[in-house]
Amino acid sequence: MSATSPAEAAFRRLLRVYPRSWRTAHGEALLGVMLDVADADGRDRPTAREGTAVVRHALRTWAAVGGDRLRRTGIGGSFSWIGPGALVLGTTLSAVSFLFGEWFPGVHLLWGNDFHADPFGPFPSAGPLLYAVWLLAFGAAATGASRSARMLLALAAVGGPVLWTVCDRVGTARPPLLLMYALTVFAVTALVGLPRLDGAARRRLSVAAAGTSAGAGLVLLAVTAAGVALPAAGIPEGFPSRLDIAELGNLDLFLGWGFYRVYGLGTLVWLASPVVLAWLVVGLATVRRRPARAMAAGLLGVPAVMVDPRTLGTLWLPGPLQGYGTLLTLALGVLSIALSLLVVGVRTARVGAPSPGATA
Repeated sequence: MSATSPAEAAFRRLLRVYPRSWRTAHGEALLGVMLDVADADGRDRPTAREGTAVVRHALRTWAAVGGDRLRRTGIGGSFSWIGPGALVLGTTLSAVSFLFGEWFPGVHLLWGNDFHADPFGPFPSAGPLLYAVWLLAFGAAATGASRSARMLLALAAVGGPVLWTVCDRVGTARPPLLLMYALTVFAVTALVGLPRLDGAARRRLSVAAAGTSAGAGLVLLAVTAAGVALPAAGIPEGFPSRLDIAELGNLDLFLGWGFYRVYGLGTLVWLASPVVLAWLVVGLATVRRRPARAMAAGLLGVPAVMVDPRTLGTLWLPGPLQGYGTLLTLALGVLSIALSLLVVGVRTARVGAPSPGATA
């Protein structure tokens, strides 16, 4: 084929998806091979299979180039815990949601009186489908099955939007939308940021997830027990509560529908909100030196407390900020992510491009 043939132009356009440094080192060789194959087949353009293979390899190459530059800035390692952190938070939310929202004895009866949608098989809602994927993904990551973990995280990332769409169309009960949004964000973050874990890292991951889940479960058990026992002891209604809801002795405020809408997720958000706000403020104050801290606050902390924005809105804040906890947290989260990306972009732009052969 001639140097100016339509086939060469088509294949060169396809190869533009690669980084410039890689094209300089390897582009002509790959172009020659692809043109020879196309000439033998009598084609003048890439096939769909060739295009897909090139795009997939180009994405891996871009990731390698970006990772190499990030490592050479000296801050790359500080981001390595964000993916595992997202996996731990998503697993914890899934575990406590399954236990207190779906499986706990009596949940079926409590849910049915308060939620006008059909149950899903033996469960009050279709939430266990998503929770099971999360727990399997964590199990795969904790046992070193990285490829299976990534496949399951990808399934969890798309499973949330698919589940709430299908449930709303067919009239099946589902968990609250914001909880499913949070799990989707955590799945994407874990999928992108989860590194290969050695044995010690997997043990730390298991301990973190077990400790977080156990801590959240114990808090919820204590709140449930207190909410049932204290009103029976003659303490005024609303005293043990942040919402001052009547008839506190009813379990349906703590399990099933009540877990999702009243005291379960709300209690966790109420306890976590001050920590997340402090995390956001510290992250923004130190974003120039520690961009990973601000990134983590935005990607991990904000979705975790946005599962119950009503509780977040009741958080005490000084002066004119009172009542704007939800908006403030969301704004600080967006600002944290944007500034951390800006800092990373500036730092990586200052380092030279990696050697072209490094990402072949």
